[in-house]
Amino acid sequence: MLAEIGDGHRVWWVNVATRRAGLARSFADFNAALSAVGVVVVDHAGLMAVAGGWAGDGVHLSGAGYVRRAELVAGAVG
Repeated sequence: MLAEIGDGHRVWWVNVATRRAGLARSFADFNAALSAVGVVVVDHAGLMAVAGGWAGDGVHLSGAGYVRRAELVAGAVG
């Protein structure tokens, strides 16, 4: 993908927050690979670990969680 869009472009990836340890490790490896090739990984998972914001189902975000994620992304993109 990065080769296709060419040099001089910035790509952001919002990492995935999960409460499942096995998935979290896989996601961390994927995020590290993206970061290694110059993709800016926005740490949504880290924010969720500190600030919370899960909905009652434990999978989706609450309204406040979605707001925090939007603010995080806006801050990263600038």
